[in-house]
Amino acid sequence: RGVAADAAGPVRFEALGRLASTGDDQSRRALESASSGSEALSFAGVSADAALARLGDARATGRLADRLNASDMQDKAYVINALVDARDTRSIGQLVALLRDPNPATKAAAARGLVALDARTALADLKTVYDEQESGPDRLVLAAALKALGSREVDDVVERMLASPASNVRLLAVEALARNQAPGWIDAIRPFLTDASIETRLRAAELLTPVDPSARAIIVKACTDGSPATRDTAARMIESLPPYDLRLLRRLLADTSPFVRTHAAGAILRAAQPKTP
Repeated sequence: RGVAADAAGPVRFEALGRLASTGDDQSRRALESASSGSEALSFAGVSADAALARLGDARATGRLADRLNASDMQDKAYVINALVDARDTRSIGQLVALLRDPNPATKAAAARGLVALDARTALADLKTVYDEQESGPDRLVLAAALKALGSREVDDVVERMLASPASNVRLLAVEALARNQAPGWIDAIRPFLTDASIETRLRAAELLTPVDPSARAIIVKACTDGSPATRDTAARMIESLPPYDLRLLRRLLADTSPFVRTHAAGAILRAAQPKTP
């Protein structure tokens, strides 16, 4: 509640969304006010709609989908991620169209979104756009998405990506293997727990923790990293991977980053929710 009251930008709306998910009417009204008032067309309005969409608000989800078609919407990747979090399969057609967006971040978010929504009906479109790319990072992003959705046509490309000197390329391949869960995927990902890149180590740990709880130690250690961005990433992962260590979460509530505090508070709120029979 302290972050919701004092922070600005997306983190404020993330905090309000977590409070609203517990039934807090005041927080829900604050989100609805931001999404429909003077801030509605600003990034604050988009952030409020993103929080509402995650709560299952169909009107907020519709407004986000409309923003994907707006020429003045600069951060379409943020909108895509919110629609994916809301499990909005109706946006799959829009995501396919955005695979040809001139902004690389938008294209990458659209490809990841199709994977997250398990949009196997989009495989043919993905392959078409992939074939249009002669080389470069866009082609690698699309290859990873194809592999993640079950295509065998890019196996050789993904194998080369796993051995790439670039950590972001290795990470794409690791995520594709995990999502596809082909035979041997766990053993293929395990070496990345000691990768030189902290981002790759964390993502590998996040993917492996559900099947190997010992991998959680890498995420927990990153919660004390000197980089706020690394701590933010680790805290987000902690929130999404129960069971929760309440002592760790209470410690994170004192972090200087409002994002870390929000993720820690979100996990504590989840832990306090009555278990569904």
